[in-house]
Amino acid sequence: MASVSGFLFQAIGMLRRAIGLSPNQFSNWLTVDVGIYKTSEACLAAMKEKDRSLNRLSKGCLQRVGWAQEEDQEEIVKILDRELGLVWTYTLGELSTAALAFGLYPCRAEVGPALCMQDADLPVCEIFAIFMEPILDLHGDPQMFSVVRYSDATALHVMWAEPKFRHTPGTTWVFSRRKPASAT
Repeated sequence: MASVSGFLFQAIGMLRRAIGLSPNQFSNWLTVDVGIYKTSEACLAAMKEKDRSLNRLSKGCLQRVGWAQEEDQEEIVKILDRELGLVWTYTLGELSTAALAFGLYPCRAEVGPALCMQDADLPVCEIFAIFMEPILDLHGDPQMFSVVRYSDATALHVMWAEPKFRHTPGTTWVFSRRKPASAT
């Protein structure tokens, strides 16, 4: 089944290109600074200072991030899964294939904490799921970061990233314009 869905998403990507849908049709949403924090301890201290909230699972995942040692910026795009053509339940692999057809890539794990720390006008009560390589939590379960802006706080959460799990359409995902080093 995975090869059939992969083939379908590749065919959709070719069709989009043939009718002129550009990979750049989705505008950049924000530019986030990464490499500001060199360790999880430095990021946790900054989050505490800015009164950002996180739970035990997100704190555990934060401690497993591979932190960039040089400062950089990452252009990110927020997009509803339906805009990628995902109108039925889908796996993360299917989401990745659909996003690649538009030139969208996984974010670095640091984008989650960086977005949480940024003082952007995030819409209240909207969840921004960060599409990234999953991080194993304290129990060995794969997780991805998500950022939520509440009326009185911004929080860094995690969401389950089991590869076979089928996601329901309606999620706002955050992707990168930067091609990962492993894809070059």
